[in-house]
Amino acid sequence: MRPPIISFEQAQDHIVQQVLHAEQKPYLALLFGNPNSGKSTLAKRCRDNLYYEHNLMGITPIGRDSPDDWILEYARDFMLIEDIYPGDDINSYLRRLFSRDLDLTILLTPSVSLITPQEWEYFTNKDHFFYQQIDYIVENPLAKVKRL
Repeated sequence: MRPPIISFEQAQDHIVQQVLHAEQKPYLALLFGNPNSGKSTLAKRCRDNLYYEHNLMGITPIGRDSPDDWILEYARDFMLIEDIYPGDDINSYLRRLFSRDLDLTILLTPSVSLITPQEWEYFTNKDHFFYQQIDYIVENPLAKVKRL
């Protein structure tokens, strides 16, 4: 079964609301998809809204390449991770830093019809390295179609 499909604007509103009402801080979200799918734009808009409108501090690292001390210092309220593919290594990384898993996982794509059967197998097969429970799919028609 596919997760709910939401618009780019709905995703932004949803992430902001989730961070505002999160019981555990920092709120941990993964935004993943092909290059140019809108991950950075969505992360930046959410980060700016949360900082300027709600005075919350967070970071939007790309992948798992940021220094741990930097993440622990700046991820006070939220951490919106941008990545091309999910995987269990992201949860291992977060367990090491925060002793817990992701709160939210969003797949960004120009259109759901562009997700190949092989990609669905990666994301939905619990035995596959790239498996990740996807909470929402964001269709971003402004995204450029670019395959890996």
